[in-house]
Amino acid sequence: MGASSQSELIELLASSELFADLSDDEKSNVADHMQKRRYRANEALFYEGDEGSHLYLISSGRVSISSRSPEGREVLVAFLGPGEIIGELSLLDGEPRSAEARAVEATEAYVLSAAALNSCIDRSPGLSWALLKMLARRLRKADEAVADAAFLDVAGRVAKRLVDLAENHGSPTETGIRIGIPVTQEQLAAMVGATREGVNRALAGFANRGILERKGRFYVVKDLARLEARAT
Repeated sequence: MGASSQSELIELLASSELFADLSDDEKSNVADHMQKRRYRANEALFYEGDEGSHLYLISSGRVSISSRSPEGREVLVAFLGPGEIIGELSLLDGEPRSAEARAVEATEAYVLSAAALNSCIDRSPGLSWALLKMLARRLRKADEAVADAAFLDVAGRVAKRLVDLAENHGSPTETGIRIGIPVTQEQLAAMVGATREGVNRALAGFANRGILERKGRFYVVKDLARLEARAT
């Protein structure tokens, strides 16, 4: 890896919740163990049920995380972008992948093998604590999703997901916050556990009240405060 690529990777590690608190020397050690991989749009990084041999640090592009119900219905869990980690669970418990990761667009990611992760933990014990904190945060989000399903109606769940997408994948424009993922109504329905028709009604209601608009393949949040209020 060239000096400029090494420097860029260390900056990326500094933006990741898993590696941010490491010293510069420790980040350099992690970077030495990583390899870059490139994925075309719609190409899978891994499939549900695969053996977990690596974790992935997204450097560019976006990745969707999904799983399937016992009935075969796809459940879209999240969209992840640069600086975010995926695939760590199987490295920790040795179980098969619990979800599928697929590139939404052309994507680059750095991969770290299970053996390399263990080596990095031996040199940087703080990584174990960082992993625990990251897993705790994800468990809290899973608990929150269960509560949302119980206490929020479809429109509330759609609003909450749109707020999350705007905050994590949005960019400001003259008319509002443009969500940088061309998410479909079917995908939103899979994310919030609703029918496409229910999601369509919720989106139409937001549009009629001037909270949201569709521009081409992308949604623009015109009034984030009102959308946040509807998400509670």
